[in-house]
Amino acid sequence: MVRVIFLVFLTELILFFISRGVAKIFPLNYSLSENVRQSI
Repeated sequence: MVRVIFLVFLTELILFFISRGVAKIFPLNYSLSENVRQSI
């Protein structure tokens, strides 16, 4: 059970860094990623 929670947390962390990396590469998508981050 703890392992599943850890895997979900790790996946969320990876997705967070990927979204930040994409925002740096494509500044136009930065506002979109911000809106998604606020909706979560």
